[in-house]
Amino acid sequence: MENFGKMRISIKLVQWAMVYGGLLAFIGIIISVFSMVGILIYGDEPFRQVVLPYTAFLVLSVVLLVVCICLHELVSSVQKGSPFTHRNADLLRLLGWVFIAGSFINPLLERLVAISTIEIEPYSPPHGLITGLMLLVLALVFRHGVYLQDRAGHSGDAEQS
Repeated sequence: MENFGKMRISIKLVQWAMVYGGLLAFIGIIISVFSMVGILIYGDEPFRQVVLPYTAFLVLSVVLLVVCICLHELVSSVQKGSPFTHRNADLLRLLGWVFIAGSFINPLLERLVAISTIEIEPYSPPHGLITGLMLLVLALVFRHGVYLQDRAGHSGDAEQS
């Protein structure tokens, strides 16, 4: 773990990026919900012109929040020196399924936005299906790493070197 000391600054930057990304996603969720409620109560605009794009934005904000939380947890465990844990394998599996689901849900969200008159372009990571499958494979690699640590007698806790 000699090179780990050199990576501390990068790890901290990624952690803070995930915290701020999660915060922005949470703010996006709040804005979407309040906007949709306000429009439904007080608005004159047709449903499809405003609520549908906000629904797409809400879904994307929730996905971003989940991704940021998972990545923050993963990077935190790497910083502690214990990346090969059951929890990290579960987080990677969750991320894999989120990306796979996103590859199917994103075209639906794009359609929601297309039928509205507001120009909002939903963003999705390119090739979500492939990315999701790669994350599922990585989750299996992490599970195998946990197995090897357990077999070698390590508890998965940070080993100080």
